[in-house]
Amino acid sequence: MSTIDLDRDFGIACISLPTPFPVGPVNVYVIKSDPPVLIDTGLNGDETYNLLAEGLAAHGYTYGDLGAIIVTHGHRDHIGLLGRLLREHEVDSYGHPLVQELGR
Repeated sequence: MSTIDLDRDFGIACISLPTPFPVGPVNVYVIKSDPPVLIDTGLNGDETYNLLAEGLAAHGYTYGDLGAIIVTHGHRDHIGLLGRLLREHEVDSYGHPLVQELGR
C-alpha cells in the first residue's frame, strides 16, 4: 500500500505555523489551483504573517496570488490572520458567516 502525499497526489501543500498552545503548531493548506486557495490562516501576528508568506513562497506564491481563503472554524489559530489578509490583499473569503466575522 502506498502512502498518500497531499502535494504530489492532489496539489495540496501543508504549511505548519507555530502556536503558543500545548497542542503545538497549526497546519494551514494551499490548494495549488489557478488561482491558489488558502485553507485557514494561522494566528494573528507579524511572526505568523511572515512565516506564512515564506511558506507560500516555498510553493511559488505570494499573498497577492491568492484567489480565496477558506476558514474551517473559529479557533484563533485558524482564523487569526484573516482580517489582516482581507485588509491588505484583494482576496475573497469563505466559511460560516459567524466564523468569518470573528476573523475580521
